[in-house]
Amino acid sequence: MIKTPVYEDSTKNTNIMIIPIIAVSGGFIVAIVAIVTEHHRKKKLIEKVHDLPDHEKIKILSDKLKENPSYNGNFILTFGALLIGAGIGLLMGGYIYSTTELIPYEWLAYLIGASIVGGIALVLVYFASKSIKKD
Repeated sequence: MIKTPVYEDSTKNTNIMIIPIIAVSGGFIVAIVAIVTEHHRKKKLIEKVHDLPDHEKIKILSDKLKENPSYNGNFILTFGALLIGAGIGLLMGGYIYSTTELIPYEWLAYLIGASIVGGIALVLVYFASKSIKKD
């Protein structure tokens, strides 16, 4: 009689895959909500300035765009620094886990590395943007 192999760890692998799927799905949902909200905000702004002369429309719309932080270079700089810091932190976490026995779990090493270096990157961007605003 041929026995089929029973994999006891198959539920662990399934549970591990659920976390990234939920994270990516949540990211898509947040992105879609942000896009729809921004679209409705712009639509209301256009309806509001519809009857004004062209030179006033341009002035109001350009002022509103300057107020929005997503058009600000600091937001892009902050997000880029966070991604670079998290990537370096992941590399450091993997290196620390593979070379030492300081951290008992691999996922914990990656999380600690990404959090520490990503946080340092955000603090550096904060101070850099503060010094740029002074000049």
